[in-house]
Amino acid sequence: MSDKAKKAKKHNSVRQYFTLPIIYVLISLAAVLPLCLVMLGVSVKTVHKVQNAYVAGIGDYSLSDGDYTPSDKKDGTVTVKRPLGFAKTGELICEKAGFNTSVYYGSNRVSYRGGAGMNTKMALPGMGKAIEISADSTGGFKALYNLEKDDIITFVTTWGVYKYKVTDITLSNAMPKSDGETLYLITAADKKAFSVFGNKKYIVSASYVSGPVVKEVQNEQ
Repeated sequence: MSDKAKKAKKHNSVRQYFTLPIIYVLISLAAVLPLCLVMLGVSVKTVHKVQNAYVAGIGDYSLSDGDYTPSDKKDGTVTVKRPLGFAKTGELICEKAGFNTSVYYGSNRVSYRGGAGMNTKMALPGMGKAIEISADSTGGFKALYNLEKDDIITFVTTWGVYKYKVTDITLSNAMPKSDGETLYLITAADKKAFSVFGNKKYIVSASYVSGPVVKEVQNEQ
């Protein structure tokens, strides 16, 4: 065998080491790729089904300020649509105490990120019953400690402007008993981050002075 033939044979042998694996890979892809595409389609459908059935956790929600339009109505009667969760409902103001914070519907850490949260199990302003609003002591209610007895708190909502007079400031593990329409502003006894979740509360009680009476509450559509 000539040197030229030997070199050609050697070259062909080396080429086989690269050619055969490539052929095997291409054959495998031809067989596996359609199966992968089918499985991908099944996976996408499964994810969509889970998304439709999944109940979002509290951390998945965000605050909504877009539909907030403050009302200037100060007396009379009103029909109120119950706010949607995490929607801005109003603003608490007491200029004397440097107190001004946004109020969102829902008393939880989502609302605390933007200001204060209204307890959805309690009444709305104008209903003649107890209203509870809470916030973090280093966030929305950091100026709550500046309020003093007889201070007037203005609560501007989407259905009216309400005035409340501070009647009591207490440290307690339990909520005071309400008599008629009372606004309770609640935070922690100390000024530590996230301490609103502690047991002992700093509670400012304020009695109704003025504002429109709610004659009916409708669920938001």
